[in-house]
Amino acid sequence: MLDDFKKLIFLELKKIEINYKSWKNAREITNAYNQDIPFAKKARAFVKNHERAIIRYLLVALGCAVLVTGIILSVNYSKKIIAEKKVTIVKDKVKPVKKLTIPAKSTLIKDRVKSVPAVSEQKLTIKKDVDSTKVIPGKATRDSVAVAVKPITSKKRSSIFEKIKNMFARLNYKTEKMVEIKPGEKLPKGMDTFAPVKTEALITAPGAVAKVVDTQPQYKPVHIFTTRKSALKADYYIIVANKAIRMLYLLKQSAEQEWAVEKEFPIAIGAGLAGPKFAAGDKRTPEGVYFILIRKNKNELSEVYGPLAYVLNYPNELDKREGKTGAGIWIHGTQSSGDPLPTKGCLSLSNENILLLASYLKDGKGTPVVIVNDSLLTDPMPVVDFKEVHEKRFDVFTSQDQLLATVNDFLSQWVGAWESRDIVKYQEYYSEAHFLSQGMRWDAWKAKKIQTFKAYNSIDVNIDRVRISDLTDDGVEVMFLQNYKSDQKYFENGKKLFLEKDKTTWKITQEMTIPKEELLL
Repeated sequence: MLDDFKKLIFLELKKIEINYKSWKNAREITNAYNQDIPFAKKARAFVKNHERAIIRYLLVALGCAVLVTGIILSVNYSKKIIAEKKVTIVKDKVKPVKKLTIPAKSTLIKDRVKSVPAVSEQKLTIKKDVDSTKVIPGKATRDSVAVAVKPITSKKRSSIFEKIKNMFARLNYKTEKMVEIKPGEKLPKGMDTFAPVKTEALITAPGAVAKVVDTQPQYKPVHIFTTRKSALKADYYIIVANKAIRMLYLLKQSAEQEWAVEKEFPIAIGAGLAGPKFAAGDKRTPEGVYFILIRKNKNELSEVYGPLAYVLNYPNELDKREGKTGAGIWIHGTQSSGDPLPTKGCLSLSNENILLLASYLKDGKGTPVVIVNDSLLTDPMPVVDFKEVHEKRFDVFTSQDQLLATVNDFLSQWVGAWESRDIVKYQEYYSEAHFLSQGMRWDAWKAKKIQTFKAYNSIDVNIDRVRISDLTDDGVEVMFLQNYKSDQKYFENGKKLFLEKDKTTWKITQEMTIPKEELLL
């Protein structure tokens, strides 16, 4: 009887294990197919499930905002009262100036007043509040004439917020070259108007009418970039990113093979210390010549990276020789709709600008990206060696084509082993030590496949639209469209495999089903 009880317990535990694995597999498949659920639907579900908590947090935030606003208003009001009291005290202490009349018969003073025109050559700027041309008769000596005393006013103290604002304004200040344009001269390319007219006044003598002098209109440069002609015909764009001034430039070659700046975008860079990237995790943006290998779309990305991202080939061959480590350096968007934020080493643009950049680059494959760090460099053209970039681009394309050919050959052999229903041949393409898929290690996955091979009399698999969706030094992520047909089932879906480099060949470490729409974009 005890043995029967043990068998019963064992049977029930086995049922629970099977049900749990089935539930977990179904959940993974459901998640894979529901990755494209509209954000609005997710948001409504979240709000519905957390309605009370959201209201509570909003009320707390509103209370904090009211409290902070009240404190700021109180401080400003107190400062205003103190300033008014200081002005009143200063006015009480100022003694009025006695106005003395000049005797009419004083020839000495008349002679001195006549000598005042010696000041007539001075240039003074007219101010609306003070009449600087009026001379007041008063106390006169042999060498001077008394003039009106300006009223004493108190200087308004700046608040802490104004000081912070002024500090950032000084940090971001950039001098602009002024160019004088003669009347009737054509406005230079890349310029726009600055100040319409500068008005000055010449004071000829006390009491005389001010003569207004108009200077020529002034203009300020907006974008002054040079152009360079290349002997090589290019059907691609070039990106130059300057870390020091946080700007990204898109260069385009004209039909006459002349390179010029097509667009410029503000960017954010790595949040790490200054200098080039050297090690994984240092949050620095690398410096050098790199190339875009892959474009990742929104359905392949976390929302942190915005609507799309371009994967760069960091570390390149030079970086590897110098011992630099790390991976995952991209050009991507942002999580919100605002300005780009500091990254872990990537170049980040606003979502609006990354979409505009993508309208030029399309899939971007092979686009050169030159990253420099020069605070004095405002023209990207001098830093590009067009011949070197062209040669390196050819090498990158060659290596990428070889990699894709190797992956295609591996997939073809893997499909052949799958169709043979030979478990010994099939398991040669999997990493038994590192495999994990749908919650199953290799032993469980192998047992499942043995049952499938026994149940079907034939299996026919065709794959299409193979593309590499990510890669590192040790592995490749590959996606393709899969048609599966047996004597009992037929279905079409997307498939993603994670391949790990194992000496001279690849091994599958993970296998997952994805919506086929991802392959049809």
